[in-house]
Amino acid sequence: MKSFVRMLFAVAISVASPALGGQKAGTETEDMQALTILARNCAGCHQEADHPGALFLNQARLTEADTIKLITKLVETSQMPPAHAGFKKTRDGKTLLKWLKKQAKQK
Repeated sequence: MKSFVRMLFAVAISVASPALGGQKAGTETEDMQALTILARNCAGCHQEADHPGALFLNQARLTEADTIKLITKLVETSQMPPAHAGFKKTRDGKTLLKWLKKQAKQK
């Protein structure tokens, strides 16, 4: 788990520093907050390479419009995280959704 979180933060630094997908998608603070939320709420289940949802937690996938749309849909419909159906109404959930929607507009 610690190694996965370190990897996710390395991705966060590389995503937040330069522009996402060639465009400035958000402030470094917004990007770091969103990636911290992903690490805190998603990494526990999505860290295994053979997990079907593991693909979205890497730099290349986090810059793809289809991945952003999928994550947004899963959070908005309370499918993710499955153990926390009210996640989208929490501060973390709202922050993540705001960031995802901002990313979608940039794509």
